[in-house]
Amino acid sequence: MKGTIDWDAVLDNLYDRLRDLQRMERQCDPEDEKNNPYMWDIFLFQEMIGSIEVYDYKEAYRLIVEEFDEGYFDDFLL
Repeated sequence: MKGTIDWDAVLDNLYDRLRDLQRMERQCDPEDEKNNPYMWDIFLFQEMIGSIEVYDYKEAYRLIVEEFDEGYFDDFLL
């Protein structure tokens, strides 16, 4: 990848996506966790966000590319 990634913008984007997932999760039956399609995605986003917040950009990059591919970063290059 060429260029420098704007990790603050990536973090904002991931937080927005996480909030959307959490909103959708709240519409699910809390008693039926095994059929909650959002739970694992929420965990993944929390892991990506946590990696950025502790400045482990290598791990954050790996997780994001694994989930979205390298094209995700096209909008976040400085």
